[in-house]
Amino acid sequence: MGKTNNTILKDPSMNKTVKTIHELSQLVSWLLYRHIEAIRELPLRIIPIILLLTCGTPEQKETKPRVEPVTIKGRIQIDEIKYSGPPKESWIVAGIRDTVTNDLAKVREVEAISIDDQNKALKMISERRKAGEKNLDPSKESAKILAADYLCVGNLQNTGKVLRLNIRLLKAPDFSAEQTATIDGTLDEIFTLQDKVVESLLANVDAKMSSEERLTIEVFTPKNKKAYELYSQGLQIKDTNPKKALDLFLETLKLEPDYLEALNQIGIQYIVLSQYEKALEYLTKRKKILEDKKLSKSRQYATTFANIASVYSGQGKHAESLDYDLQSKKIMENLGLEKTADQATTLNNIGFTYEAQGKYAEALEYYFKSNKIMEDLGLGKTASYSDTLNNIGALYDSQGRFSEALEYYFQSKKIREDLMLKKTAGYANTLNNIGYLHTAQGKYDEALNYLMQSKSIEEDLGLGKSATYKSILNNIGGVYDAQGKYDEALNYFFQSINIGKDLGLGKTPSHANTLYNIGEVYYGKGEYCKSAEWIEKAVTLQEQIGVPSDRKSLEVAEEKCNASKRR
Repeated sequence: MGKTNNTILKDPSMNKTVKTIHELSQLVSWLLYRHIEAIRELPLRIIPIILLLTCGTPEQKETKPRVEPVTIKGRIQIDEIKYSGPPKESWIVAGIRDTVTNDLAKVREVEAISIDDQNKALKMISERRKAGEKNLDPSKESAKILAADYLCVGNLQNTGKVLRLNIRLLKAPDFSAEQTATIDGTLDEIFTLQDKVVESLLANVDAKMSSEERLTIEVFTPKNKKAYELYSQGLQIKDTNPKKALDLFLETLKLEPDYLEALNQIGIQYIVLSQYEKALEYLTKRKKILEDKKLSKSRQYATTFANIASVYSGQGKHAESLDYDLQSKKIMENLGLEKTADQATTLNNIGFTYEAQGKYAEALEYYFKSNKIMEDLGLGKTASYSDTLNNIGALYDSQGRFSEALEYYFQSKKIREDLMLKKTAGYANTLNNIGYLHTAQGKYDEALNYLMQSKSIEEDLGLGKSATYKSILNNIGGVYDAQGKYDEALNYFFQSINIGKDLGLGKTPSHANTLYNIGEVYYGKGEYCKSAEWIEKAVTLQEQIGVPSDRKSLEVAEEKCNASKRR
């Protein structure tokens, strides 16, 4: 969501006090909708493998020579491994996939696409299926969305005594040419089997692992196989049952207290559950263990700083977040990893942090730096790149620079169309953003066209009770309000209010502003007492939740109400 601005009786672009609520509807009503209902593709700050954040604050001079930027041999996607064997040991494939992805992420010459990013792409593909697309290959389609250079698919046969892992490495762009390997082992030799998979993949993409990277992987390898089993079981269910997964990760630490990947996952799960102090506790433990193991100059140490920054960001502590981002950035630069997709994610996140602080010039600087890296890496046609364009559009929008905002929204829209993502929630978000900007420009027919398309996509995806759908309804109501079609406006505002209540969003700034919008519509209809009633609800809620309220608008409505009673 966009940032809020609830100083209702001010026109931010003119810094002029508005005298009546009627003038309000003409001057700032759309600023209200824009700030509250803008939909952003927020950069995910809790990716356990490749979330590497930087900071744009002034830096101290480097005290040592910089490492030359690394030449990346390819982006590798480790697909979900198919399993056949005893069901009680199906957790093995989750453990292998996670370990291989994490180990590849420790090698500077390749980029491992995170499992989290793969899951996001699979969600988009699922949305396309819901909308009626058939014969989609999830593995290849997700690899295209994520601009993978290589896709590793495989199956594991577990006879109870022997594990046989068959893997195929498919190369972009058509993912048809392949190299194959069969690796045998046993459950007791699972760590050796995983090492062989990593070595095989690196050899096939002509990448090498340094001795230092090999030692780092050894440090991260668990010593207790039961701990590894519990950890893998947690991985298997973390997206469907995060609380149970968290319990399994905590049980893992009882058997192996310095299990580094488990500490990271625990921190992330607590971030997902918004338990930030707990997240900080476990991520700080991980940081201390890495220091004790002489890994304070590693990529994983940078990742830990980045995830601690995520905790502070979730708490709204932007100064602390930037401090950790800066330290993460320095480590990455010293490793020669400043020209990677990881670093592009970093810069995008920093841009978002600056925007949260209202530092728009700095935010734009980092968004553009992120884009430049992605373009140089050939990633300018990915969903992630589209998300950054969307964020730039939202930032321009918050500054009232509508033409520039629309330019970036349309670029984002075009990329999603080229990726065959027209029937996804992300595409609906972009249409929503384009719609309310057309409203701000007084182009109401065009606005309704885009907003209705967005609404239809959400409905086709079964998302008619979501927060995004609530936002779209609010924006449609706003168009009708601006056109003076007050009954239609009220219909959509009340639908938005009811969905918000059903979702438990009745105590949010967005809900308060929709209450205010209803009051503003009644004012436009000349029903001043109803207007005062709804604006009072909005003001009361705003003061309860600690956001700026607008009592002056309430006073105006009440004066009109009292005057109408005296007639």
